[in-house]
Amino acid sequence: MNAVTTLLAKRMGYLSEEPAAEPAGLLAGILDYAYANVPYYQETFRQAGVIRNGRVDLERFTEIPFLDKPALRAHSEDLISRSIDRRTTYWNTSGGSTGEPTRFLQDKAYLRQARATTYRIKAMAGYAFGEPMVKLWGDERELLEGTRSFRSRMANRIKGITLLNSFCMTPENMREYVQTINRVRPKLIVAYAQALYELCRFAEAKALPIRGVGAVMTSAGTLYPFMRETIQRVCGAQVFNRYGGREVGNIAGECDRQEGLHIMAHSVHVEVVDPQGRPCQPGVEGEIIVTSLINRAMPLIRYRIGDRGILSDRPCSCGRPGPMFQQVTGRMMDVFRTREGKIIPAEYFIHMIGVVLNKGAIRKFQLVQKDYDLVRLQIVKSGEIAADSLEDIAGKIRLVMGKDCRVETELVADIPPLPSGKYRYTLSEIEV
Repeated sequence: MNAVTTLLAKRMGYLSEEPAAEPAGLLAGILDYAYANVPYYQETFRQAGVIRNGRVDLERFTEIPFLDKPALRAHSEDLISRSIDRRTTYWNTSGGSTGEPTRFLQDKAYLRQARATTYRIKAMAGYAFGEPMVKLWGDERELLEGTRSFRSRMANRIKGITLLNSFCMTPENMREYVQTINRVRPKLIVAYAQALYELCRFAEAKALPIRGVGAVMTSAGTLYPFMRETIQRVCGAQVFNRYGGREVGNIAGECDRQEGLHIMAHSVHVEVVDPQGRPCQPGVEGEIIVTSLINRAMPLIRYRIGDRGILSDRPCSCGRPGPMFQQVTGRMMDVFRTREGKIIPAEYFIHMIGVVLNKGAIRKFQLVQKDYDLVRLQIVKSGEIAADSLEDIAGKIRLVMGKDCRVETELVADIPPLPSGKYRYTLSEIEV
């Protein structure tokens, strides 16, 4: 990195140091700040009985009620800090994967720290600021600004980013994308997991080699093992998983040891809880709850981000300290439920059907739980599917859903992604 690039990276916040305070001190700081400055939390903390001597008692942290998306929408004004300079703030919006986008306020101090966290995760994949990067992304605002705004074009040039629109992946465009990757020879590809998986399958089917890729980092969707295997094989590079959300920024990322995802403990405090809201033991899957430690414009405390995961109790052999996810398993809405209350993770179905998918007969699929005893499997074919394969899939679905579960199979021309650009392999329409 030359002197000019280093200076610009520092000015943009990418090379900011981690806060000196320990994560526990940062958690106490955001809680006390929220109680002093945010009307919603002043009332919520009092009602929860977590205030002692004018401060939040950290030992009673788990008694603070969860903040969910409906509450965020209903109380958005009361969640805004009364001491923040509104001239330094901006509204951001979630991708709407659950069907209804959510608005939240962030500030420039948050943005700088979030950028630094992003860079630290990319550095774990061997990337240095300013090196050539290809970004296969679906953020309409960023893509439009990147093609039309002079400021954004210059920023991307400084950052070494070449943007490819994952919302425009026609066969013609995908051929051009492969050519662009081969021309740029990126040190890192950052991509929607599903979009890059589709591009790699296309490149392999059309005998279009992808060359010169240093590493791959996927985000904005669950990276399943069969997807990682295909991307790694076609790109000829190690694939790193990154987990985050627009509401709180980057939450965790893999290092080259790939023994789990390192939680960015100076940016977020993470919990994993069971259906009753109690902490899950390491190794047990549950709902992910996130507290942002760096956004003071609209603090999000014990926020139900809508994902499921498993915490690890083993440190990574890379030597980096701090908590880790063993795995981030997917969206809450990906999970299937039986009438008796049994929960079946998306991983079960995706692994089972993915075995058939990787044989080449299935191009795309989506499994939708319509009711407790009705599951619909939509398939986009890429070849002939053996009848016994479909019977085997139906039998394995009934094995976990119950012998009376009806499995309807439908062959379709395509399965579009959600408006956010993300794709769901499994989707439950059961209200919880």
